[in-house]
Amino acid sequence: MEQLPLWRRCRTLANRVRLKILVVLNRRSGMRVSDVARALRLSRPAASQYLRALEATGLVEASRVRRSVVYEISRNGEAGVRELIRALTLGLGRGKGIEAVFKLTTAFANPGRIEVFHALQKRPKSVAELNSSMAWTGQTLRRHLRKLESRGFVRSAGEKFQAVVPDDSLARCLAAAAAKGL
Repeated sequence: MEQLPLWRRCRTLANRVRLKILVVLNRRSGMRVSDVARALRLSRPAASQYLRALEATGLVEASRVRRSVVYEISRNGEAGVRELIRALTLGLGRGKGIEAVFKLTTAFANPGRIEVFHALQKRPKSVAELNSSMAWTGQTLRRHLRKLESRGFVRSAGEKFQAVVPDDSLARCLAAAAAKGL
């Protein structure tokens, strides 16, 4: 599988139903589409569509067993995906809650926010400094900064903003990938 950018995976994860599917698959691996649909009270076509989106990003794997397709959380794949899955399953399994995971993944569900976070890695910068290196309107940049700040990945210090990493395994995993500019 080709390496997908972090924002594509985060955009897929920034969906409460998909996160619920990961919780269900973490509890019981090897579920058919109809099992997932029944567990979450979804139609089979809806469950199938959500599962295919998770599969397309390498987060779940599908295999054929007789006439059925069964899904499980991906155990293979590139190292970054394995780390993300490990952090996700830890976060979802420890009662962190879907809302907390949803909130963290939405921080990096946009390539612009990853670019901002990456730019703040070396040193704190003002909006003007960030704006000079990014071809955005000030309004767009401020919106990205507010989202990152509300998610705990950026802190303002006077006129400057700096990247921070919340004390959480999923947040650390996401921040490490974003710091690389992936």
